[in-house]
Amino acid sequence: MRIRKLVQAVFRSQGMLREYFTDLFPYMREALRHFNLEKAWETIYADVVTGDFELDRLSLFLNRLYVEDRQLFASFLGYVTKELFDRFHEPKENLTWFFEELKELGFSWDGKKKTLVPAEP
Repeated sequence: MRIRKLVQAVFRSQGMLREYFTDLFPYMREALRHFNLEKAWETIYADVVTGDFELDRLSLFLNRLYVEDRQLFASFLGYVTKELFDRFHEPKENLTWFFEELKELGFSWDGKKKTLVPAEP
């Protein structure tokens, strides 16, 4: 359920965060390739055939990462977040809900290191 809330925060975003994860742009595929996660994405992609495709697919994919390897989960979303800031100059305010949900999952954004780190209690 936590991952679903994180993904809902992604899709509530008014900026590039939402666009990054859609199939209309190549950015998600680049991130998947960077982490060698294309096969995992394709498996999820093929499994979801009804409902809210993008939301469901991303929820299942991120949930699988979170359950199987939290470090990979953090690295992947850290990479995406860094891309949003560096490549697209996304205002941090556009990611407020996203960062709140990440904190619920035990991670926070370290702006100096430009990566996700374990959240402090």
